[in-house]
Amino acid sequence: MKFVAACVCLCVFSLFLSPLLAQTEHGFVITGTIQGAKDGEVVKLYDLDAQKVLDSTQLSAGKFILRGRVEQPAACWLQCENEYATIMVGDRSMTFRSPLKNMFLEHAAKGDKEQALISAMEKQQYPYNKRYMGALDSLMNKRYRDDADRDRLKDIFETYEDSAMKVYVEFGKRHADSYYGQDVLYRNRKKIPHDTLARLYSAMRPELKSNQRGRGLQLFLNSALAEKGKMMIDFEVKTIDGQPFKLSSLKGKYIYLTFGSVGCGPCRMENKALAAHYSELSPAIAIVSFSLDRHREEWERMTREDHINWYNVSDLKGDGEVKNLYNVQAIPAAFLIEAIPSVEHSAAVVGK
Repeated sequence: MKFVAACVCLCVFSLFLSPLLAQTEHGFVITGTIQGAKDGEVVKLYDLDAQKVLDSTQLSAGKFILRGRVEQPAACWLQCENEYATIMVGDRSMTFRSPLKNMFLEHAAKGDKEQALISAMEKQQYPYNKRYMGALDSLMNKRYRDDADRDRLKDIFETYEDSAMKVYVEFGKRHADSYYGQDVLYRNRKKIPHDTLARLYSAMRPELKSNQRGRGLQLFLNSALAEKGKMMIDFEVKTIDGQPFKLSSLKGKYIYLTFGSVGCGPCRMENKALAAHYSELSPAIAIVSFSLDRHREEWERMTREDHINWYNVSDLKGDGEVKNLYNVQAIPAAFLIEAIPSVEHSAAVVGK
Protein backbone atom coordinates (compact mmCIF):
# COMPACT_ATOMS: atom_id res chain seq x y z
CA MET A 1 0.00 0.00 0.00
CA LYS A 2 2.86 2.34 0.83
CA PHE A 3 4.36 1.62 -2.60
CA VAL A 4 1.04 2.37 -4.34
CA ALA A 5 0.62 5.59 -2.35
CA ALA A 6 4.15 6.64 -3.26
CA CYS A 7 3.46 6.01 -6.95
CA VAL A 8 0.23 8.01 -6.76
CA CYS A 9 2.06 10.89 -5.06
CA LEU A 10 4.84 10.73 -7.66
CA CYS A 11 2.31 10.82 -10.50
CA VAL A 12 0.49 13.80 -8.98
CA PHE A 13 3.81 15.57 -8.40
CA SER A 14 4.85 14.88 -12.01
CA LEU A 15 1.59 16.31 -13.32
CA PHE A 16 2.12 19.44 -11.24
CA LEU A 17 5.76 19.77 -12.25
CA SER A 18 5.44 19.04 -15.98
CA PRO A 19 4.23 22.55 -16.96
CA LEU A 20 7.17 24.04 -15.09
CA LEU A 21 9.59 21.68 -16.78
CA ALA A 22 8.11 22.50 -20.16
CA GLN A 23 8.49 26.19 -19.38
CA THR A 24 12.16 25.99 -18.41
CA GLU A 25 13.32 23.35 -20.89
CA HIS A 26 11.51 24.37 -24.06
CA GLY A 27 11.00 28.16 -23.86
CA PHE A 28 8.11 29.80 -25.67
CA VAL A 29 6.20 28.55 -28.70
CA ILE A 30 3.84 30.99 -30.45
CA THR A 31 1.43 29.42 -32.93
CA GLY A 32 -0.42 31.96 -35.01
CA THR A 33 -2.37 32.99 -38.08
CA ILE A 34 -2.40 36.30 -39.97
CA GLN A 35 -5.22 36.78 -42.47
CA GLY A 36 -4.58 38.87 -45.56
CA ALA A 37 -0.81 38.47 -45.72
CA LYS A 38 0.93 36.74 -48.61
CA ASP A 39 2.74 33.44 -48.25
CA GLY A 40 6.43 34.02 -47.66
CA GLU A 41 5.96 37.28 -45.75
CA VAL A 42 8.31 37.46 -42.77
CA VAL A 43 6.94 37.40 -39.22
CA LYS A 44 9.30 38.70 -36.52
CA LEU A 45 9.19 38.75 -32.74
CA TYR A 46 11.10 41.76 -31.39
CA ASP A 47 11.94 42.08 -27.68
CA LEU A 48 11.50 45.79 -26.84
CA ASP A 49 13.73 45.75 -23.76
CA ALA A 50 16.49 43.51 -25.08
CA GLN A 51 16.36 45.35 -28.45
CA LYS A 52 16.69 42.18 -30.49
CA VAL A 53 14.71 39.82 -32.71
CA LEU A 54 13.94 36.69 -30.71
CA ASP A 55 12.80 34.68 -33.74
CA SER A 56 11.52 35.10 -37.28
CA THR A 57 9.83 32.88 -39.83
CA GLN A 58 7.81 33.00 -43.05
CA LEU A 59 4.07 32.68 -43.38
CA SER A 60 2.72 29.54 -45.01
CA ALA A 61 -1.02 29.47 -45.76
CA GLY A 62 -1.36 32.34 -43.32
CA LYS A 63 0.19 30.36 -40.46
CA PHE A 64 3.44 30.67 -38.51
CA ILE A 65 5.29 29.28 -35.49
CA LEU A 66 7.86 31.25 -33.46
CA ARG A 67 10.14 29.72 -30.83
CA GLY A 68 12.73 30.96 -28.36
CA ARG A 69 13.51 31.85 -24.76
CA VAL A 70 13.15 34.85 -22.49
CA GLU A 71 14.67 35.33 -19.05
CA GLN A 72 11.42 36.82 -17.75
CA PRO A 73 8.07 37.83 -19.28
CA ALA A 74 8.91 40.40 -21.94
CA ALA A 75 6.98 43.04 -23.87
CA CYS A 76 7.47 42.25 -27.56
CA TRP A 77 6.32 43.40 -30.98
CA LEU A 78 5.01 40.71 -33.29
CA GLN A 79 5.63 42.26 -36.71
CA CYS A 80 4.51 41.46 -40.26
CA GLU A 81 5.09 43.87 -43.14
CA ASN A 82 4.42 47.35 -41.69
CA GLU A 83 1.97 46.12 -39.05
CA TYR A 84 2.62 45.07 -35.46
CA ALA A 85 0.95 43.99 -32.22
CA THR A 86 2.30 44.24 -28.68
CA ILE A 87 2.25 41.00 -26.70
CA MET A 88 3.76 39.70 -23.44
CA VAL A 89 5.93 36.66 -24.05
CA GLY A 90 6.85 34.17 -21.34
CA ASP A 91 8.52 30.77 -21.66
CA ARG A 92 5.35 28.83 -22.47
CA SER A 93 2.92 28.20 -25.32
CA MET A 94 0.88 31.05 -26.84
CA THR A 95 -1.59 31.54 -29.66
CA PHE A 96 -1.97 34.60 -31.87
CA ARG A 97 -4.45 35.51 -34.59
CA SER A 98 -5.03 38.75 -36.45
CA PRO A 99 -5.89 40.31 -39.77
CA LEU A 100 -2.85 41.94 -41.34
CA LYS A 101 -4.60 45.30 -41.59
CA ASN A 102 -4.87 47.15 -38.27
CA MET A 103 -3.00 44.39 -36.44
CA PHE A 104 -2.31 46.76 -33.51
CA LEU A 105 -6.05 47.09 -32.91
CA GLU A 106 -7.54 43.81 -34.08
CA HIS A 107 -5.19 41.03 -32.90
CA ALA A 108 -6.05 38.43 -30.25
CA ALA A 109 -3.38 36.63 -28.23
CA LYS A 110 -3.64 34.02 -25.48
CA GLY A 111 -0.84 32.94 -23.18
CA ASP A 112 0.04 33.24 -19.51
CA LYS A 113 -1.33 35.68 -16.91
CA GLU A 114 0.95 38.49 -18.15
CA GLN A 115 -0.57 38.24 -21.62
CA ALA A 116 -4.03 38.13 -20.02
CA LEU A 117 -3.22 41.48 -18.40
CA ILE A 118 -2.18 43.20 -21.63
CA SER A 119 -5.26 41.77 -23.37
CA ALA A 120 -7.49 43.20 -20.63
CA MET A 121 -5.81 46.60 -20.90
CA GLU A 122 -6.15 46.63 -24.70
CA LYS A 123 -9.85 45.81 -24.39
CA GLN A 124 -10.30 48.91 -22.23
CA GLN A 125 -8.22 51.02 -24.62
CA TYR A 126 -9.89 49.78 -27.81
CA PRO A 127 -12.59 52.46 -28.31
CA TYR A 128 -10.08 55.27 -27.69
CA ASN A 129 -7.37 53.71 -29.87
CA LYS A 130 -9.82 53.17 -32.71
CA ARG A 131 -10.92 56.81 -32.66
CA TYR A 132 -7.48 58.39 -32.47
CA MET A 133 -5.92 56.02 -35.03
CA GLY A 134 -8.79 56.68 -37.42
CA ALA A 135 -8.24 60.43 -37.06
CA LEU A 136 -4.50 59.99 -37.54
CA ASP A 137 -5.04 57.94 -40.71
CA SER A 138 -7.29 60.70 -42.12
CA LEU A 139 -4.72 63.36 -41.25
CA MET A 140 -1.80 61.41 -42.74
CA ASN A 141 -3.68 60.77 -45.97
CA LYS A 142 -5.18 64.30 -46.10
CA ARG A 143 -8.74 63.06 -46.03
CA TYR A 144 -10.30 66.30 -44.81
CA ARG A 145 -12.43 68.92 -46.52
CA ASP A 146 -10.76 72.10 -45.31
CA ASP A 147 -8.69 73.61 -42.49
CA ALA A 148 -11.61 73.47 -40.07
CA ASP A 149 -12.11 69.75 -40.75
CA ARG A 150 -8.38 69.15 -40.33
CA ASP A 151 -8.44 70.94 -36.96
CA ARG A 152 -11.42 68.83 -35.91
CA LEU A 153 -9.44 65.67 -36.69
CA LYS A 154 -6.47 66.98 -34.73
CA ASP A 155 -8.72 67.55 -31.71
CA ILE A 156 -10.10 64.02 -32.00
CA PHE A 157 -6.59 62.60 -32.27
CA GLU A 158 -5.27 64.48 -29.22
CA THR A 159 -8.34 63.86 -27.05
CA TYR A 160 -8.60 60.13 -27.67
CA GLU A 161 -4.85 59.48 -27.61
CA ASP A 162 -4.74 61.18 -24.21
CA SER A 163 -7.67 59.04 -23.02
CA ALA A 164 -5.95 55.85 -24.22
CA MET A 165 -2.77 56.86 -22.38
CA LYS A 166 -4.70 57.46 -19.16
CA VAL A 167 -6.22 53.96 -19.42
CA TYR A 168 -2.72 52.53 -19.95
CA VAL A 169 -1.12 54.28 -16.97
CA GLU A 170 -4.03 53.62 -14.59
CA PHE A 171 -4.00 49.94 -15.57
CA GLY A 172 -0.28 49.78 -14.79
CA LYS A 173 -0.89 51.34 -11.38
CA ARG A 174 -3.59 48.77 -10.57
CA HIS A 175 -1.34 45.87 -11.61
CA ALA A 176 2.04 47.15 -10.38
CA ASP A 177 3.01 43.76 -8.93
CA SER A 178 3.31 42.17 -12.39
CA TYR A 179 5.92 42.34 -15.13
CA TYR A 180 3.50 44.12 -17.44
CA GLY A 181 2.36 46.60 -14.79
CA GLN A 182 5.97 47.31 -13.83
CA ASP A 183 6.84 47.96 -17.47
CA VAL A 184 3.97 50.46 -17.73
CA LEU A 185 5.09 52.26 -14.56
CA TYR A 186 8.71 52.46 -15.68
CA ARG A 187 7.83 53.87 -19.09
CA ASN A 188 5.52 56.47 -17.52
CA ARG A 189 7.34 57.20 -14.26
CA LYS A 190 7.40 60.98 -14.85
CA LYS A 191 3.61 61.10 -15.15
CA ILE A 192 2.94 59.47 -11.77
CA PRO A 193 3.14 61.39 -8.46
CA HIS A 194 6.34 60.52 -6.59
CA ASP A 195 4.59 59.29 -3.43
CA THR A 196 2.20 57.12 -5.47
CA LEU A 197 5.06 55.57 -7.43
CA ALA A 198 7.04 54.97 -4.22
CA ARG A 199 4.07 53.16 -2.68
CA LEU A 200 3.59 51.00 -5.78
CA TYR A 201 7.30 50.17 -5.96
CA SER A 202 7.37 49.25 -2.26
CA ALA A 203 4.60 46.69 -2.80
CA MET A 204 6.40 44.92 -5.66
CA ARG A 205 7.70 41.42 -4.99
CA PRO A 206 11.49 40.94 -4.75
CA GLU A 207 12.06 39.56 -8.26
CA LEU A 208 10.47 42.68 -9.74
CA LYS A 209 12.47 45.05 -7.55
CA SER A 210 15.72 43.31 -8.56
CA ASN A 211 15.23 43.29 -12.35
CA GLN A 212 16.39 46.12 -14.62
CA ARG A 213 13.04 47.93 -14.60
CA GLY A 214 12.93 47.67 -10.80
CA ARG A 215 16.44 49.04 -10.43
CA GLY A 216 15.53 51.89 -12.75
CA LEU A 217 12.50 52.77 -10.65
CA GLN A 218 14.60 52.62 -7.49
CA LEU A 219 17.11 55.07 -8.98
CA PHE A 220 14.32 57.36 -10.12
CA LEU A 221 12.74 57.39 -6.67
CA ASN A 222 15.82 57.66 -4.49
CA SER A 223 18.65 59.30 -6.47
CA ALA A 224 19.48 62.88 -7.41
CA LEU A 225 18.64 63.13 -11.10
CA ALA A 226 19.89 65.50 -13.78
CA GLU A 227 17.57 68.39 -14.49
CA LYS A 228 17.68 71.98 -15.66
CA GLY A 229 19.39 74.31 -13.18
CA LYS A 230 21.05 71.51 -11.17
CA MET A 231 24.58 70.18 -11.27
CA MET A 232 25.39 67.76 -14.05
CA ILE A 233 25.91 64.12 -13.15
CA ASP A 234 29.30 62.79 -14.13
CA PHE A 235 29.73 59.30 -15.58
CA GLU A 236 32.43 57.01 -16.93
CA VAL A 237 31.81 54.78 -19.95
CA LYS A 238 33.66 53.67 -23.10
CA THR A 239 33.92 55.30 -26.51
CA ILE A 240 33.13 53.29 -29.62
CA ASP A 241 36.89 52.78 -29.99
CA GLY A 242 37.02 51.16 -26.54
CA GLN A 243 38.69 54.10 -24.81
CA PRO A 244 37.62 55.26 -21.33
CA PHE A 245 35.50 58.41 -21.33
CA LYS A 246 34.50 60.68 -18.45
CA LEU A 247 32.02 63.49 -19.05
CA SER A 248 33.84 65.87 -16.70
CA SER A 249 37.00 65.52 -18.81
CA LEU A 250 35.51 67.95 -21.35
CA LYS A 251 36.74 71.41 -20.38
CA GLY A 252 36.18 74.92 -21.70
CA LYS A 253 33.13 74.30 -23.94
CA TYR A 254 29.43 73.84 -23.59
CA ILE A 255 28.50 70.15 -23.75
CA TYR A 256 25.59 68.92 -25.82
CA LEU A 257 24.74 65.47 -24.44
CA THR A 258 22.22 63.55 -26.52
CA PHE A 259 20.69 60.09 -25.99
CA GLY A 260 19.46 57.93 -28.88
CA SER A 261 19.47 54.51 -30.52
CA VAL A 262 19.64 52.94 -33.96
CA GLY A 263 15.91 52.19 -34.06
CA CYS A 264 14.82 55.75 -33.22
CA GLY A 265 13.99 57.64 -36.43
CA PRO A 266 14.07 61.16 -34.91
CA CYS A 267 17.41 60.33 -33.23
CA ARG A 268 18.90 59.38 -36.60
CA MET A 269 17.61 62.62 -38.15
CA GLU A 270 19.25 64.61 -35.34
CA ASN A 271 22.56 62.77 -35.85
CA LYS A 272 22.56 63.62 -39.55
CA ALA A 273 21.72 67.27 -38.85
CA LEU A 274 24.57 67.46 -36.33
CA ALA A 275 26.94 65.86 -38.85
CA ALA A 276 25.97 68.43 -41.48
CA HIS A 277 26.76 71.35 -39.13
CA TYR A 278 29.50 69.83 -37.00
CA SER A 279 32.29 72.06 -38.33
CA GLU A 280 30.28 75.15 -37.33
CA LEU A 281 29.35 73.80 -33.88
CA SER A 282 32.58 72.16 -32.77
CA PRO A 283 34.57 75.32 -31.86
CA ALA A 284 32.09 76.21 -29.10
CA ILE A 285 30.27 72.97 -28.25
CA ALA A 286 31.50 69.47 -27.40
CA ILE A 287 28.90 67.04 -28.72
CA VAL A 288 28.48 63.72 -26.89
CA SER A 289 26.22 61.04 -28.37
CA PHE A 290 25.22 58.39 -25.83
CA SER A 291 23.96 55.25 -27.56
CA LEU A 292 21.21 53.35 -25.75
CA ASP A 293 21.70 50.32 -27.99
CA ARG A 294 22.47 47.05 -26.23
CA HIS A 295 24.34 45.50 -29.15
CA ARG A 296 27.64 46.82 -30.43
CA GLU A 297 26.87 46.04 -34.07
CA GLU A 298 23.78 48.28 -33.92
CA TRP A 299 25.80 51.09 -32.33
CA GLU A 300 28.48 50.71 -35.01
CA ARG A 301 25.86 50.76 -37.78
CA MET A 302 24.36 54.01 -36.49
CA THR A 303 27.83 55.54 -36.20
CA ARG A 304 28.72 54.59 -39.75
CA GLU A 305 25.43 55.53 -41.42
CA ASP A 306 24.96 58.83 -39.53
CA HIS A 307 28.61 59.93 -39.87
CA ILE A 308 29.12 60.42 -36.13
CA ASN A 309 32.65 61.75 -35.71
CA TRP A 310 32.30 63.48 -32.34
CA TYR A 311 32.36 61.97 -28.82
CA ASN A 312 30.48 58.69 -29.24
CA VAL A 313 29.93 56.68 -26.06
CA SER A 314 27.78 53.95 -24.50
CA ASP A 315 27.49 51.47 -21.65
CA LEU A 316 25.63 49.02 -23.94
CA LYS A 317 23.05 48.51 -21.19
CA GLY A 318 19.97 50.05 -22.79
CA ASP A 319 17.99 51.16 -19.75
CA GLY A 320 21.16 51.40 -17.67
CA GLU A 321 22.23 53.64 -14.81
CA VAL A 322 23.34 56.63 -16.92
CA LYS A 323 20.03 56.76 -18.79
CA ASN A 324 18.11 56.58 -15.53
CA LEU A 325 20.24 59.19 -13.74
CA TYR A 326 19.59 61.58 -16.62
CA ASN A 327 15.90 60.68 -16.30
CA VAL A 328 15.57 59.82 -19.99
CA GLN A 329 12.13 58.37 -20.68
CA ALA A 330 11.62 59.12 -24.39
CA ILE A 331 14.26 59.60 -27.09
CA PRO A 332 15.80 61.59 -28.55
CA ALA A 333 16.63 63.42 -25.33
CA ALA A 334 19.33 66.07 -25.04
CA PHE A 335 20.96 68.19 -22.35
CA LEU A 336 22.97 71.39 -22.75
CA ILE A 337 25.60 71.63 -20.01
CA GLU A 338 27.52 74.81 -19.23
CA ALA A 339 31.24 74.97 -19.96
CA ILE A 340 33.41 73.19 -17.40
CA PRO A 341 36.36 75.38 -16.34
CA SER A 342 39.86 73.98 -16.45
CA VAL A 343 39.91 73.82 -12.65
CA GLU A 344 37.91 71.19 -10.77
CA HIS A 345 34.27 72.24 -10.86
CA SER A 346 30.80 70.77 -11.43
CA ALA A 347 28.90 72.34 -14.29
CA ALA A 348 25.16 72.89 -14.33
CA VAL A 349 22.59 71.59 -16.76
CA VAL A 350 21.53 74.71 -18.69
CA GLY A 351 18.79 73.26 -20.89
CA LYS A 352 16.98 70.02 -21.47
